[in-house]
Amino acid sequence: MFNNFNSQWQGSYKYPSDAAQPYGMHTNIIRVTSLEEAIMRTTQPGSDMMYIHQDKDILYRVKVDFDGKKSWGEFPIVVPSQPDASPITKDDFKAILDRVEALEKKVNFTEEPKDG
Repeated sequence: MFNNFNSQWQGSYKYPSDAAQPYGMHTNIIRVTSLEEAIMRTTQPGSDMMYIHQDKDILYRVKVDFDGKKSWGEFPIVVPSQPDASPITKDDFKAILDRVEALEKKVNFTEEPKDG
């Protein structure tokens, strides 16, 4: 009978690996319908998975530690609104520049001379 293990050591090109490699971190984004569905999905130990609710603006994060224990969180997805920023006028810019220059003079006046 052929013994595959012994043939690996008798000049075969197949060699056993040195050691089992630990799982690396794994990240994916998958669409789901609920937090329960995100939790029920199978994942490898050492994974950090992101799930997006397919109908709502919610992000689910499910982390699986190297012992296979799961922890999760639910986060709302909020798109920041643009502030009502009006362009600055030349007069406003000049007023700000004058104030900065006045502060610089005040700081330089109170600064003690440095011996070099």
